[in-house]
Amino acid sequence: MEQSVRWLIALLLTLMLTLPGSVVASGGDDDENDDDSDNDANGSDEDNDDDEREDREKHKVEVDVSGDEIKVELKREIGHDETKIEFKVDLSEAKFKLKFEEETGQLETEQKLEVVMQRLFEYVDANGNGAYDEGEIIASGYRIGDSGDSLSDSPDNGSVNWDQPTLSDITTGGVSGKAMSARGSIGAESEGVFGLDIKVYGDFTMMNGSQLLPTEVKIDFIIENYPYTQNDSVLGLLLKTKTKQEQERQHSDIDDDEEGVVASSSTDVNAISLGFSWKQTATVDGVDLPVHTTVLSSETETSADEFEFKQRFVLGYARGDVIVHDPVAGVSYASAATAAVDEGKWYNLPGFGVVATLTAFMGTAILVRPRTVNRINDSDTVLDSLGSVVQQS
Repeated sequence: MEQSVRWLIALLLTLMLTLPGSVVASGGDDDENDDDSDNDANGSDEDNDDDEREDREKHKVEVDVSGDEIKVELKREIGHDETKIEFKVDLSEAKFKLKFEEETGQLETEQKLEVVMQRLFEYVDANGNGAYDEGEIIASGYRIGDSGDSLSDSPDNGSVNWDQPTLSDITTGGVSGKAMSARGSIGAESEGVFGLDIKVYGDFTMMNGSQLLPTEVKIDFIIENYPYTQNDSVLGLLLKTKTKQEQERQHSDIDDDEEGVVASSSTDVNAISLGFSWKQTATVDGVDLPVHTTVLSSETETSADEFEFKQRFVLGYARGDVIVHDPVAGVSYASAATAAVDEGKWYNLPGFGVVATLTAFMGTAILVRPRTVNRINDSDTVLDSLGSVVQQS
């Protein structure tokens, strides 16, 4: 029994020597001590762990605009490993496609999120809650793409007639990026406009007080001079999202002042979240006013080899001549190890706190390769101390 206990203590000691943030070893390599000093000077360990996430690293930006399509690629390569985020807009179908691809060794990962802008419509907010409620009168409506769904009892006044999108270079806060713009006319005399302004940088960028990550694409919905048919109506935008994973509406990637959907998945190698989120306010004739979200349906379709999750919802806007709303589409991704650190940071437990994590290792075959460290003074005393902790537990 004593031999088993000492073996267990030796295993714990080895783990404590090899885990980051270990407080057992006295002395240690000078370089390691310097690294710790740098961490203290530049920020907390949590901040540094966050900086090591792959989605916090600069990505190469490639943009192509042709016909009625806009294609953005954000790439990152390390050795033979490659990550690519593709954001594609098909104006004829009024559809965004966000795709994440990663090749690491023999492993390939692919995740997709699709957003369809289906209909821009005018409705009477009968109960005055600012949101579209099923059954409220729809006075007029326009299909945004060829596949635009209709709402019940919704008149069809035509579709958005898109012009060819444009591409330009931009600089924000010293960071270079690309801007894409698309405009489409609506109404019998084409007096109304529905448009998209899209910006991408591939690096950290501050925009309107919010930080855009290197793996995100900024989108503005632009509505100008909608041809209202009634004096007491407001506007709604019907959207549909589709993913291969169930979508969460409460997720760490969505800020407190935002709404949105996030599809998450994880493997032994990485953790990935694809998201489409938007601010809870829009600028209406120069004033920030609430945006109200109404979820109409959520459905799951399964087959022998596929799982598909869909949601239909309406964004309700206050009445105005010029409405600007600013969604963001993007990917959060990290190695499984970094994601685990972000979730729990269990290895930063003080003192002999690593003993409390012993149950996480029980029943698991662990191959430990000790690293070279300075000898611990009075190692028998440390072992005895560990032994008393194990016995007490």
